[in-house]
Amino acid sequence: MKLLIAGVVCLVAAVAGTSAWWLTNAEPAPQPQACVIIDPTMGRAKPTCSSCGDARHPTPPLLLEDYKQLLKQYGLEPMTESAALDSLCYYGVQTRDMVKQHGVFGLDAEREAFLREEITRTHAFLSVRVIDENGVVRVSMMRKKAAFDQRSHHEIDSAVGVIPPEISGTLKRVGLYHIWARF
Repeated sequence: MKLLIAGVVCLVAAVAGTSAWWLTNAEPAPQPQACVIIDPTMGRAKPTCSSCGDARHPTPPLLLEDYKQLLKQYGLEPMTESAALDSLCYYGVQTRDMVKQHGVFGLDAEREAFLREEITRTHAFLSVRVIDENGVVRVSMMRKKAAFDQRSHHEIDSAVGVIPPEISGTLKRVGLYHIWARF
């Protein structure tokens, strides 16, 4: 009897889900909006279009004048507590390109070394745990390496009493100590 009730509940849920899909997709889909993506593997020369599910976070171009201003501001701020340094980290590959092409415009040696070290960082380690209301860890994934600005898929380490979910998404470095994530 329990199996029959569970089957009916699943069938009702499936029909409700299907009906909701038909209702939400009955109207024409909105046209995608164009946006510029700075692809870390291809540089600024190749703009592409993105949807919300795309791995690459839309990053505006870092212009030379803005780069110079950020370096000047960074030179006046504390070395590791700097809004300008956060911005330089946010631009990532573009900052690396600017440093290679244009140098650091008189930034002191200590800050230059620190900046160069920080802009070489291209990955972070990701961990995910889903805990239920009773404190039971239902899903865990520990310390998986994920590249910034690239969609990544990860297998979970364990699932207890639930169907193993897919963990995928994007990490974007937005500051010295801050990472934005969409999963």
